[in-house]
Amino acid sequence: MSREIGFPVALKLMSPDISHKTDAHGVHLNLQSDEAVRNAFYKIMKDRALGLPPLNLLLAQRVMEDIRAFTLLKGIRNRPPADMEALEALLMRIFQLVIDFSPDY
Repeated sequence: MSREIGFPVALKLMSPDISHKTDAHGVHLNLQSDEAVRNAFYKIMKDRALGLPPLNLLLAQRVMEDIRAFTLLKGIRNRPPADMEALEALLMRIFQLVIDFSPDY
């Protein structure tokens, strides 16, 4: 599609939950090639972190801090911060489910 439009192009994350896409690193401008578009898309989609079970509170915090969108979780542009304790507890529960239902643990 970017070839049809013509370069340079811009890539912008579409999400009703993120009002300021630049704060979430969801805007890439002046992309000059198909490869640049693919790389920008990959960067947007790649925002994840890895943690191995068992996950304790400190590791849950580190997993959250490792994602680029962590700045959004802390609160930005007059938006309240996320409930970090609830997110940490949720991550630990998910990892416990992995342990409970994985034949390898």
